[in-house]
Amino acid sequence: MDGSESIDSVYALLKRGHFVAPLNRIEVIHKVSLGVRALCRSEYPVLATQDVLTLYLREKEILGRVLIRRDFWTLMDFNDAELNQSFGVQNLYFDNYKWSQVLWRRFVAYVEEYFPVAEHTHLLYGEYVQLIRSFSSFEQGTSVKPALPKAIRLHPPYGALMPSKFTQEPILLLKRWLLNFRGPLMLHKALVVNAGSAVLAFVTKLCHVPMVRGVDPRPRFVEACRKDAARSPKLSNVSFQVAEMFPDLTDGMDEGPRKGKYDLVVFYPDEEIVSALWDGENDPYAPTSQGYAGKLEAFFEAVGPHLVENGVIALCCTNIHALLFPDAPHPIEYEVKLNRRFVILDYYDAPARYSGKIRTRFLEPAIECHPQWEKKLRSEVWILHKTESIGHFGFIHGIPGAKPPNMEKWRTKTMGLERQKALKDHVRLMGGDWGDYKGRLLRMLQEQTEEPEDDVAESIRIALDPTYPGVLAEGARKAVEAGEKEKQEFHRSVALEFCDCSPREAFRRRSF
Repeated sequence: MDGSESIDSVYALLKRGHFVAPLNRIEVIHKVSLGVRALCRSEYPVLATQDVLTLYLREKEILGRVLIRRDFWTLMDFNDAELNQSFGVQNLYFDNYKWSQVLWRRFVAYVEEYFPVAEHTHLLYGEYVQLIRSFSSFEQGTSVKPALPKAIRLHPPYGALMPSKFTQEPILLLKRWLLNFRGPLMLHKALVVNAGSAVLAFVTKLCHVPMVRGVDPRPRFVEACRKDAARSPKLSNVSFQVAEMFPDLTDGMDEGPRKGKYDLVVFYPDEEIVSALWDGENDPYAPTSQGYAGKLEAFFEAVGPHLVENGVIALCCTNIHALLFPDAPHPIEYEVKLNRRFVILDYYDAPARYSGKIRTRFLEPAIECHPQWEKKLRSEVWILHKTESIGHFGFIHGIPGAKPPNMEKWRTKTMGLERQKALKDHVRLMGGDWGDYKGRLLRMLQEQTEEPEDDVAESIRIALDPTYPGVLAEGARKAVEAGEKEKQEFHRSVALEFCDCSPREAFRRRSF
């Protein structure tokens, strides 16, 4: 095309299966891309929720025929070094002077790494645009706010889809849950499945989980994640590994008292939201369901051996699957209610605050947020644990007769410091001196004196000495046993003294 063709005629060619490419200017194919997208959306209006998928598939088919020459640097408006001018989306990311003098050569070398010119005559125009965006992330880094701090910039490779504002919302829910429950649940080792751009792995690490490992089947992604982790001291303990879904099981992981390896396994199954719904029609785990349910089924099948006995699973997701397929069973609820391999420990959800376009898989068109969705879209976090560990979490579930968790096992240093701070404030509120109580307690612990303590000193000793509750419990047990023994002795003496009559009858005889 040289730019003289009308958009309507080009759209008709694309619908008949023809491919189009520019003759000598990038601006021509850019206008075609925008025009055919607008015509496609006017031809397939979104009047109901199900029309979203129809428009998505048709737009994906049409845009898959809009091409650009692989030797794009020969096009007239790609770069003008004399006038420092160029046409393209690179002007949104780079300074025009720097691009026209230096960066365009780096960009050509960057594209050669993924699409060698000897093997490709054309590229999809969508691929060309995404290559420029990925090159910007490669050169300058990309911030992911508010999930990650502004100081942390990621450098994902080509093919990595960065979380949008909407897809960050489940991550923010997980972040809030981890900050509240990482300490009480003693989550020390975490595994992030399908790490992708490593946003979820870095968020887990910044929530003070000591050891985090990300797993992804794409070696380029793993290499980029390792480099991003090495750039920040806060992320130095995050490791990454190439694996299909889970790392290989090592010897001894399924034996012994600590089965598995990880206290927490994190999975974001619909980070690439809508396209995953159409994948996996022949999935071996869920052959009759869509790809989203198949991904979850494969995850539930394989996650068990990697969890410790009392480990938990965190699933970040949205309710888009339920909106698009209202008659299909919810994959997570189906697992809990029918397969019964896992039990719901906690659940967070929140209305979606972002109602713009919903980004899908890399290179695929975005989806308009239908007005009916704006009030229905929700982000969710599901926390599950294995059915075998129901005894450990029984008190949380409210099961009758379940014992509360062992505080010596569940407490952490942070919780101990908070308790000490509360006790210190309580002593001062009562008019006491914290230094006197603390010094007295330390002397008592050293001398093991039997001097009785007042309530404040006893509470401080409980906070500072984790074994003291056991001492109190042992003393209470001995007191109860002594009382029971005294009671039995009393009944035995009564039985020996009043052999032939009851105590009441003996009392009556004595009275008369």
